[in-house]
Order: sequence, then C-alpha cells, then structure tokens
Amino acid sequence: MFLVYYFVSETKSLKLLINTLLNKGLLPNELNLRQVPYSTFSDAFERFSPNLFQDVFQHIIKKIHFKEIPELMVFGTLYCVDGSLFPVINSMSWANYTSTHKAVKLHLCYELNRMIPIDFLVTAGNYNERKSLLKMLVEGVTYIADRGYGAFYVYHAIIQAKAHFIIWIKTNI
Repeated sequence: MFLVYYFVSETKSLKLLINTLLNKGLLPNELNLRQVPYSTFSDAFERFSPNLFQDVFQHIIKKIHFKEIPELMVFGTLYCVDGSLFPVINSMSWANYTSTHKAVKLHLCYELNRMIPIDFLVTAGNYNERKSLLKMLVEGVTYIADRGYGAFYVYHAIIQAKAHFIIWIKTNI
C-alpha cells in the first residue's frame, strides 16, 4: 500500500518518503501505514507476488477521498476503459503477444468523475480486452470504450450487471 501512495503522492524520492514522512508519522492516519526500513522494500520485490498489488490498490482507493467533478456527476458514475501494451523481456514466458515478441497489457478502468484509475488488470499482451472489461463490471456505472470492445455479448453482460455503456460501433454492424 505504501508504494501506491508513493506514486500517487508524487514524492520525488522513495527513500525520502520512507525516512522522513513515514518514519516520523507525517502521513495521513487513515492509511494505517507502519514504520518500515528502506531496505525492506528491495527485499519485498523478490518475495511477494505482483498480484497483491491490485488488492492494495483497491484498498487505497477506498480509504482516500478524491474530490469529484460536479459537472460530471449529472451523468452518474463514468468509467473509461482501455488496454495498453508494454514490451517486456523475452524471459517472461507467460507474457505472450506474438510469436517473436513478449508484452504485458494493462487493462485500465479510469473514473472520469474523480479523474483517478479505479481498477486494472495486468495480463499477457494477447489477452482479450472485452474479457477484461467483463471482469471489472460494477452495477450502476456507465462504461465508455472504443470500438474494440463492441460485441453483442459484451453489451448483454453490461446490461445484466445493471450497468450502462457508451461504446463506439463498427461501421459494418
């Protein structure tokens, strides 16, 4: 959770954040962050699964209040979804993209009302964006997506989840 706070807070140095703000109790109390030595972070990158990051991220999003944009609240809760590819080293055997390239895909769900990322999935580069959207559905939300998400089964799943959508359609629909 501390690393997410580090990236969101835009602090210039992780070491500075740990040695001053964290260890001197200057961070918001609602985060419940404990003192930790700087050396622990490098060790943690080798010991813990990256899948834990998503749970930590969700916890922080629920704990910290982000100011809403009143003009957008008229439309209800708006989430933009999209996927982005990031090349990785070839030894990451699970990160399939093409027969000769490896990549991971970040599937991001971004809330327009508060201008913050609200959910994400990290998958192999060739993972289907539509399936990622279906894993992130929340009741009452309006999803905005490009035409790559357009499919009748996706529309049906969104409606079944009691959510809404604005998705570009292909010209030959």
